[in-house]
Amino acid sequence: MEGEVDFCMNAYQKTAIFILRIAGCVLVVVGVMGLIYVIAAVRATGQGPNTDSSDRLVASLVWLGGGLVMLLLSKPIGRLLGRGLE
Repeated sequence: MEGEVDFCMNAYQKTAIFILRIAGCVLVVVGVMGLIYVIAAVRATGQGPNTDSSDRLVASLVWLGGGLVMLLLSKPIGRLLGRGLE
């Protein structure tokens, strides 16, 4: 039919989506572990956050945000990467 789009994905597209989702999950876990580390370090020292812990907090949030973005965009990026390989 005219105007109909084929949403069938080849094996390469599915593999790319799977790899991107796994990588996104790893980034989210690294970000969460970094946040836990910052909170534990601040509690262990008994002092407020200093420059080092605030830098680590920002870095953890960047890892977490990057992982979430990768998880959300894994399907369109995977389709783009695997297109035309079969």
